[in-house]
Amino acid sequence: MVLIDEAIENATYAALIAGMPTGVADVYQHVPARTAPSYVVIGKIDTENQGGKDGIDVLGQVEIACFFEGPARAGLWAIMRAVFNALHDQPLSADGVVFGGCRWLNNQSDPDNNPETDNVRYLGLMNFEIWAEPAE
Repeated sequence: MVLIDEAIENATYAALIAGMPTGVADVYQHVPARTAPSYVVIGKIDTENQGGKDGIDVLGQVEIACFFEGPARAGLWAIMRAVFNALHDQPLSADGVVFGGCRWLNNQSDPDNNPETDNVRYLGLMNFEIWAEPAE
């Protein structure tokens, strides 16, 4: 049987890669050391069994962390808009799993001043809800 959490991560990653416009941000499952913004990484994944086929019908939440460094928050908004467009109400696909939908839940953003430059490093966190169950 497939691990639903792994399928959610893989399907989310594939959708982000396919939907991220060139030049907006890099997409990672695991960020290489000393990577400078702009990039997106899959963060926390929570799953809960709601019952269903073979006793498994999963409601998952996936966090997407968006990083941008620049003089204004507009660059972060561009990244977050691209993530939203790539995931919200978009079909997801992974072997061994049937997805019932992906829905945006909430966002938060936070600036972190960088005393070494004139830029500010911004972090945007986005949460999405995903329904999934094992394929027959």
